[in-house]
Amino acid sequence: MTHPDTVTLAGLGQLSAQALTLGTEAFAQAMWDWLRSQIRHDRAALVTSGPAEPGYFDAHFLGFPDTAATLASWESVAHLDDVTPRLLSPPLQARRQDRRMPDLFDEKYRPLREHLERHGIEHVIAIAVPVVGEPRVMMFFLIRSTPEDRYADAELQQLESLAPLACNLFTIQRAAMLWRAPMRSAEPAVAIANAQGQLLQTSSAFMRAMWPDAPPQTNYLPPDCWQALRAGRFWPLPDGRHQLSALAIEADNWLLRVSTGSRAALLSRRERDIALRFAEGASYTRIADETGLAPATVRNHLRNVYLKLEVSHRAGLIAALDGLRQT
Repeated sequence: MTHPDTVTLAGLGQLSAQALTLGTEAFAQAMWDWLRSQIRHDRAALVTSGPAEPGYFDAHFLGFPDTAATLASWESVAHLDDVTPRLLSPPLQARRQDRRMPDLFDEKYRPLREHLERHGIEHVIAIAVPVVGEPRVMMFFLIRSTPEDRYADAELQQLESLAPLACNLFTIQRAAMLWRAPMRSAEPAVAIANAQGQLLQTSSAFMRAMWPDAPPQTNYLPPDCWQALRAGRFWPLPDGRHQLSALAIEADNWLLRVSTGSRAALLSRRERDIALRFAEGASYTRIADETGLAPATVRNHLRNVYLKLEVSHRAGLIAALDGLRQT
């Protein structure tokens, strides 16, 4: 195994400082620039996965013109992937995949070959690095697009040397980013998503709450979930006891938080506002005057609130909204 030279270490010193100050996407770009200076590649991906079964809890991509399309294509062929599972057992061992390797010419692998060809993936070297103290790994994929540009054995050894250093710095950056997150509630931030609902950063708590069974094969939140979060609504989690909420921060990124859930989490912002006013004794007419809505619209909103909260009178509404006034 090779070892980082003095130039590599100098670059790591700068990255160490950036890990404490840069946002998630900016740091990922800085990290890819450093890795590219050490091992030449055309495109790259960093994927956070569970330690036993491959999945996309969060990810960063470099050089992919349409990440969502690439991931959608990958979902359809992931079951044919033999390389990624081998990254996990054992980890810390770099592996290589070439689109034209003999094993892939078996007819059953034809969809996978077509996926690789469609997205210009000729040669890949990859490695999985366990995250210290957490039940997850970071998988690094370095991609070349030219058929004659196969990775050399020495470059696999170099990736085995550099990837653990990169993983440690990503771990520091993630902790620093969540530590700097604005605290507008008692619940800690557990993940960060961009404006498209693509998860850039997750935590073990988020992974356990969001995917208690099988890991996802894309790092995009489900569209209906992301639409609800951006509209200010809570999203109920699979265990039925917790809910997800989102808070907009700088660069059009969003902090995601997990909290104890209730049926009140199903209400929209408008419904919450009207329900709270009504629970405090305001009439339809008064709420209409205060909100600028027609009385019939207020009545319709309250009808929806009653249905969502499964209550039939004001006393039940007050009980269902208990605690919502603090959010």
